Amino acid sequence: GNLRDAMGDATREQIDTLLEKYFQLYDELLAYMAQIEKLSRKGYSKFTVARNKDKFLMLRKVSYVGREMEAQSIVEDHGETLKLAKRGPTSKITMSKNNKAQKESTLQLMRRRALAKAAEKDPRVQKLIDKEKEKEKKEQTRIAETDKKYNDPVSWFGCLIPPEVRQGKEAFSAGLENLVRVAEIRRQMRRIEEEIHKLKKKLRQAT
Repeated sequence: GNLRDAMGDATREQIDTLLEKYFQLYDELLAYMAQIEKLSRKGYSKFTVARNKDKFLMLRKVSYVGREMEAQSIVEDHGETLKLAKRGPTSKITMSKNNKAQKESTLQLMRRRALAKAAEKDPRVQKLIDKEKEKEKKEQTRIAETDKKYNDPVSWFGCLIPPEVRQGKEAFSAGLENLVRVAEIRRQMRRIEEEIHKLKKKLRQAT
């Protein structure tokens, strides 16, 4: 009987500890939700101000069409924590560019092998190879910078835009980070609920 009572007391203490942690997480959840609402209001208000400042503010088709799915974020699950990360480009434009680049790289490799053999006989061919490598390096840098620019939705509106557009984007980005934290807290709370349920069941069986 004494052993059963001691086990029951220990289980109750575990439940109390878990409940304390649960309500701490709940307070944290409410704080994040309030911050998300604040950031959302700020984002919308900034975009409204920008629209009122520039009546011609609109997406440039040359920047946007075909890139609708490029700048995406995903949530990575790291066990105890969740992390926001950028997803690779998935638009038709990017996939078409990647397929073309793959075909070109195969042809370039074959050509380079042929030139390498020729360079063994003629040193002047090596200079040609070096020039081509330098040209390719510059082109890859240019493509990377262009992709980085277009992956930022703000660039879809052009370059001469009201500063409120960027401020609105920053507010929504911060809100997205907080949403990930909210999902993380909710998952932790759900696990605590499950643990408390198991402990209560154990306590009922003991009594």
